[in-house]
Amino acid sequence: SSNSNRCRARTSSRQRPGHVRRRARCGGYHVDSDSFGGLSPERKASGALTTLLTFAAAKIILAQVEGSGRGGLAAFNRGTYDSLAQMLEPDALKLLQRDPDAWCLELMNLDQLAGVRVLE
Repeated sequence: SSNSNRCRARTSSRQRPGHVRRRARCGGYHVDSDSFGGLSPERKASGALTTLLTFAAAKIILAQVEGSGRGGLAAFNRGTYDSLAQMLEPDALKLLQRDPDAWCLELMNLDQLAGVRVLE
């Protein structure tokens, strides 16, 4: 393959007797600067993970405050539930997709305790 021509193991110049140390020299991948809206692939992946983990934290906290899985023994926190439910509506989720930090700030303005729980 063409990749095997570019990636060749090279023997180190300093060797111990009977020991061969190899280092692969591979060409990197080229990604056009406009592929991810001017962001590097790493920065784009970082943003996607931040959005995913923020959403997951909000859904977990929503389940906790509604008492999911604990039957009638759980304490239902109506204020936190309403704030999180409002922030998980489709219009607010568009903000989460664009800017998770702004979404958390908006949640903090609605319910400070819920915002802190998501951030933790």
